[in-house]
Amino acid sequence: MTFSVADVVAELKLLRKGRGIHAPYIADRVGPAVRAICSVNENDDPASVRRKVSARLRDLSTRLSPDLRIGVTAAFGLDETLHTQFYKDRLVWAEHALERNTRTVRRRIDQAIVALAELAVHHLGPVDRPRGGRWHNAEIRQSLVLDQATPDALELRRVVADDDGLTELDLALTVTGVRGAVDQVDIDVLYGGRLRRPRMESTDRVGYRLVLPRPLALGAEHEFALRVRPRADRAIEPHFVCVPRHRCDLCEVRVRFAEDRPPARLERLAAVFQRDIADPNCAADPLELDASCEVGVRFTDLTPGLAYGVRWFR
Repeated sequence: MTFSVADVVAELKLLRKGRGIHAPYIADRVGPAVRAICSVNENDDPASVRRKVSARLRDLSTRLSPDLRIGVTAAFGLDETLHTQFYKDRLVWAEHALERNTRTVRRRIDQAIVALAELAVHHLGPVDRPRGGRWHNAEIRQSLVLDQATPDALELRRVVADDDGLTELDLALTVTGVRGAVDQVDIDVLYGGRLRRPRMESTDRVGYRLVLPRPLALGAEHEFALRVRPRADRAIEPHFVCVPRHRCDLCEVRVRFAEDRPPARLERLAAVFQRDIADPNCAADPLELDASCEVGVRFTDLTPGLAYGVRWFR
């Protein structure tokens, strides 16, 4: 069965009412056109319907302009802070996010819904895999502590399955100075899975697999935490960045310096090539330490393969 753009628009406008994607009895509010584009079948329970529709709408919205993505988020309540809000409350959120009045926001949401429908009907099939592979990063939070005897890095990550039956994640990290030996860096899982098959992918990049506690269904989220420490005799380079392999919606990077050894200069790196991280001529924005001798930066909609984070000069 085929559906028109108008069919999809009508069903999406019905879905945005009330609590949006978090409405009770959601299966009764998802029409045949939305079921088709989101691969929802008649045996799916309400939680599965909600996961599949949320995942599909999020993926489609990544192909839209930033203002229309905000419109999609507000329309259906896709942001975790909007789960319990009604449509009128989500409109207020979008007004602040877009810095526009209610009439303009309503118009942007209508435009976003039409754009979603056109993508779904004319450009994408119902089983197309979202860009970035079988999963993507909803959130990455990285911190580096430099006021201890050994540098200590912590990574908290929340991922979303873009396919059914996801059992493991392909990950990597770079520690300059490792020089071809996996045993020169310690990687510990604090929670959320088991590490498998660490291997050197390049001179200083370690690749590994995280085996999940249980398979993830399409749209399901999973959190895990890693602790990374280079061996005591390995000096690290003066930068700390995130280079996502897959789509990443949000990333925060924090560094804590020793009070008696603050950096002479501190800079924010956003969407730079890895080879340019250490280049002092590479464009970067100045940063300042807070009273705790810490610095933090935040990024959204990161481009896979590019670096985001902090660098410093002594």
